[in-house]
Amino acid sequence: MTAPIQNHLDDLYGYERSTQTISNITENIMIKLAEDAKDFCLKFIGLGFC
Repeated sequence: MTAPIQNHLDDLYGYERSTQTISNITENIMIKLAEDAKDFCLKFIGLGFC
């Protein structure tokens, strides 16, 4: 999964990052998205969205 991200960053910006760096960044983004989704649901649960 990280190879397409690595290629994209290199093609667009000339950035070369290790597989581990890409994995760490992706994992942190997924954690933050899950937290944000949970917060959204807690705020709007009374409206029937979650």
